[in-house]
Amino acid sequence: MVTKHPSPDAIAKFAQGRLSLAEAARWEQHFVVCDECGQKLAQVGNDNLIDLLKQASTRDETACTMETSATFPELPMELRNHSRYAIQKRLGRGGMGMVYHAMHRLMNRQVALKMIRSDLLATPLAVSRFRREVQAAAQLDHANIVTAFDAEEVSGIHFLVMEYVEGRSLDQLVDQKGPLAIPVAVSIARQIAQGLHHAHSLGMIHRDIKPNNVMITRQGKIKILDFGLARWSGRSNEKTLPQITATGSHLGTLMYAAPEQRKSAGEVDARADVYSLGATLVYLLTGKPPPLKMVEGITEDLTLPTDVPLELQAVIQRMLMPLPADRYPSAKTVVDALTPYSSSNLSPVVTSQTKGLRYALMVAIALVLVMMGLLLENLFRNRGNHPATQATELAATTPVRANPPVTLPIETSPLPKTVPPPKVEQLEDTWQSLLPLINPRRDRVAGNWSFVNEELTVGPSRGARLIIPIQVPAEYDLRITFTRRTGRNSIGAILMHGGKQCTMELDAWEQHLAGFQNVDGKSMLDNPTRREGVALENNRRYTLLMEVRAESIRALLEGQEVSRYVGDGKNLSVDASYWAVPSNTTLGLLSWESWTTFHAVELRRK
Repeated sequence: MVTKHPSPDAIAKFAQGRLSLAEAARWEQHFVVCDECGQKLAQVGNDNLIDLLKQASTRDETACTMETSATFPELPMELRNHSRYAIQKRLGRGGMGMVYHAMHRLMNRQVALKMIRSDLLATPLAVSRFRREVQAAAQLDHANIVTAFDAEEVSGIHFLVMEYVEGRSLDQLVDQKGPLAIPVAVSIARQIAQGLHHAHSLGMIHRDIKPNNVMITRQGKIKILDFGLARWSGRSNEKTLPQITATGSHLGTLMYAAPEQRKSAGEVDARADVYSLGATLVYLLTGKPPPLKMVEGITEDLTLPTDVPLELQAVIQRMLMPLPADRYPSAKTVVDALTPYSSSNLSPVVTSQTKGLRYALMVAIALVLVMMGLLLENLFRNRGNHPATQATELAATTPVRANPPVTLPIETSPLPKTVPPPKVEQLEDTWQSLLPLINPRRDRVAGNWSFVNEELTVGPSRGARLIIPIQVPAEYDLRITFTRRTGRNSIGAILMHGGKQCTMELDAWEQHLAGFQNVDGKSMLDNPTRREGVALENNRRYTLLMEVRAESIRALLEGQEVSRYVGDGKNLSVDASYWAVPSNTTLGLLSWESWTTFHAVELRRK
């Protein structure tokens, strides 16, 4: 067991694949268990094409000198004098080999050549599988995915031919600009999701989505890198193949990898990419990845900027759920969820060169306007003070101001109009919707509550609760229609009975219990309202009806009684540790560590 911490140099070499396999294996377990070193490792450029391409794409091109084939002594002569590819410059070294910038001689097209380390393709089986993965990746044809053109072997050196992209990686972008504006960050994530959806539809899972594996071009187009290579390196499960994780390619992804990916990278599906995309979006908004606890499968509320809408926070929380079944089921559903918050204008993040051209153009236009103004002023002065010209003179001397940049609005579902809470005598014996009474920003007690598509939604949070501002009659029916999207715990309501509050909960305590909390100070674990075997299925729509009468409360789920309380309400109370609310005379809604949509909340007086 390694007890000391690795040096900064050792961390850098580990991430870049410059340690021997034995040394890398020696430090691997330490990075898994040490949060401090894990954070440092996540900040070091890992093995992927983007770390190498970005060095060339952002440098001053005038300072780059063209290298000749004679400057690459590490390559065999057959490769230096390749019939199709003319190697022009070395971009850098990664954990899996060298990357070069080359030109296709016949097509005069720029490409990137990635040389694969010989020890990673030490067996015929590894070579065969690598080629199959490259062939599969070559089938990908999408604007948001870097194209793999070819895979070849020359004098025992295997190399991958890929589209050459000029731009910046997302980690470099955030490093230079800081956290991005919400519409820009979401638009980037949406483009990534579009590329992932295309790949997933062809059976390709990336397994390594993270900021330094995605580029933004000078035109604002997003490009996902290393699709086939990420898939290949992430599936080294066969005992006869080299363990790629020893080079650091897995651990470098730690802060963005789904919890299940840490256990078995070869068993993950498209939902692992959804998690990694959610983690990348968090990075774009905050400048840092989600907490390591989330990667370890521990539910934890995210700390996002205060201007991130609650609805968008709920979307991100769902992308980062620990269990795959609780996340969005596909990249396409992520695209749909992000669309209302995205912008088609990525001009704030174009490269400095493009900004410089725009700035120069603006200066030129301003100079022209100034010259025109001087000419007009001189003309007016020569014309004198004729009454017919006074209005024109006034307009000509008024300073000309440029229009402010257009900020695209975030398209969110509007909150239902808040109306005054009805009095008891105004309530009727027909069903009345309570959703228009609720304002999540005003009525929430805990949790991220919001209206999405005119339905009340809450993201995963411990003890999420919200009050409904209404005067409650002595006898009434409360009907709640809901869908629990994620989670394995309580969904319920705060009730009023006999002047006291209590909570009705379904599927509680992760034991499939239903009942009322509390009766005589006892939870449903001990009181007579407990009913076992009430298990909710996620993503299924349910209707819970609670009939509150003078001497009883009856709860029915889908028309079947699931719990009953008998009494006048004097012995009821709310569990102060979990469900306390500031008002003790109102109704409310509850959700525990679950993404839940409340489609309808209705009340009728009896």
